[in-house]
Amino acid sequence: MGHTRLGYLPKTKSWTSVIGLLEEGARTADLAAATLKASERKLKEASDDLGLQYSYWLLTQLPQAARERDFVGQLRELDFEISDNPGFFDFLAAFSRAVDSRIDRERAHSDVGEIAQSAAAETLTALCGQEIGSLFGTETSELREALKRFSNPKYFRSLSTEFFSRFTRRYLTYFLSMELSNHVGGGRRFADINEHAEFNREFDLHIRQTAKIVEKFSEDWYSKNIRAGEISLQEASKFIYVALQKIRRDLKRGGATDG
Repeated sequence: MGHTRLGYLPKTKSWTSVIGLLEEGARTADLAAATLKASERKLKEASDDLGLQYSYWLLTQLPQAARERDFVGQLRELDFEISDNPGFFDFLAAFSRAVDSRIDRERAHSDVGEIAQSAAAETLTALCGQEIGSLFGTETSELREALKRFSNPKYFRSLSTEFFSRFTRRYLTYFLSMELSNHVGGGRRFADINEHAEFNREFDLHIRQTAKIVEKFSEDWYSKNIRAGEISLQEASKFIYVALQKIRRDLKRGGATDG
């Protein structure tokens, strides 16, 4: 995994089942459930991955940093190498460098960590974009206000759910994308690239609906920990473990009962 992309799925019974479902034109929910089943062992182990833990932990820290008068100073406390007046894309690059630096020190590079880091960057881009509008030419004060909004547990739940939605989709489609392109063309699951794209949109929507199961959980957990004073990396890791359990259970249920 990581930067190496294999052009085929492992030849196991579970992955053979995924390919069969593709050929049969199975529902998106069934394919998601089957893909989860085939890759579940790795997903169960994902909560122990430092790249995932640190990427999510940083997301919990940024709204609190934005509440401080010295916002940039707080970012530097989080190991952001950043200018005195960063725009959004400077900030985003510093976020990625901070994650990379921590992973480098621990020699903990992994496929899951890369997926999590990308999901976190996408989350920040999507949600800050909604708050600010155009991200080009963003003032530091605008960035700070956008992030500060998520220090409210009722809004943090959106940030958390967005992250887990993007992480889960990226994780599952990493595997599924190895096979999807083999099913485009005459007489196959997808008649053309447009049908393939529509499937990807449906798959994304299904994962987004599933990830909503962590919304209230995220809000309550964040609120409790902020009242206690701070969120440690260890606490974030425990949260990730339970959140992924919830998503896995709901994906299985959706594959079995979604009509």
